[in-house]
Order: sequence, then structure tokens, then C-alpha cells
Amino acid sequence: MVSADKHWTYLAVVVFGRTLTFLNLFPTGFKSHLKGNLRSNPFFYTVRDCTGKKDDNNTIVSFIEDGDIGKYNRANRSIHHMVENFGAFLIGTVLVGDVFPKSVFVLVCIFSLGRVLHQVGYTTKYGGHAAGFLLSIILANSMMEGFCLLVFLGGVGA
Repeated sequence: MVSADKHWTYLAVVVFGRTLTFLNLFPTGFKSHLKGNLRSNPFFYTVRDCTGKKDDNNTIVSFIEDGDIGKYNRANRSIHHMVENFGAFLIGTVLVGDVFPKSVFVLVCIFSLGRVLHQVGYTTKYGGHAAGFLLSIILANSMMEGFCLLVFLGGVGA
């Protein structure tokens, strides 16, 4: 295992696991003042007028955006965004880790940093998550898929 550098893949799993723990715990600080069953809510909503006219046909239910509850909502939305997009990355970590273990470790570190920047940035303001999105989805996820394609092309003799 050591001669093939596969231990890097195992360290990549540790980095990824610690990142997931951080991402799941980070939002809870924004709702620490809530008591009772309210704490189990992954999001908090409000009813708002979406056109400036005051009638029932112009109201929507949306996330609360302001204050700590708004930060909590955006931090949890970041978790959902990650879950929506990390399937190929997870599978790639296992498969590509067998062939390019050090590269997978680096990609997991980039992805993890990107997810932390995405989540923390999203709590500051809309658009604050862009750097994290670029690192995790555009760079790390795309590179992982690229490594999978390289392994495939090598396998078919291309």
C-alpha cells in the first residue's frame, strides 16, 4: 500500500470526513438561542409580498434572510448544494484514489476548502459563496471527473 501511495486516499477520506462534520455543525451556532423543537428545523420561512401589492395572490413563502436565522438558512442551503453536487466526487475519490492517490488527496483538500469557503461566505452575503463554488465544483469536481476520463481512455487504449 505504501509503495503505491494508497495511504493518501485514506488521508483524503479523513479530510473529507472532518469537512462534512464542520459543514454540518457550523449552522447550529446561528440558532443556538432557540429552544425546544424549533432547533430541529433545517430551515425557517417567512411569508412575503413578492410584487408590492397587498393581496393573497402575490405572497410567497421564502427563507428568512436576515439576522442569525438568515445566516442559518444560507449555511444549511450550502449543505444541500453540496449534497446535490458531490456524488461523482465521492465515487471518484474511491476509484481514482486507486490510480492517482496523491492527486485525489489534493483534490479532496481543494474540495473541502471550497465547501468551507462556500458555506461561511454564504452566511456573510449573497455572492459570498462564489470562491468556494469555483474551488469545489468548478475546479475539484471537474478535475476528479477528468481523472476518471483519463483512466477510462487509458483502459480503452486511447
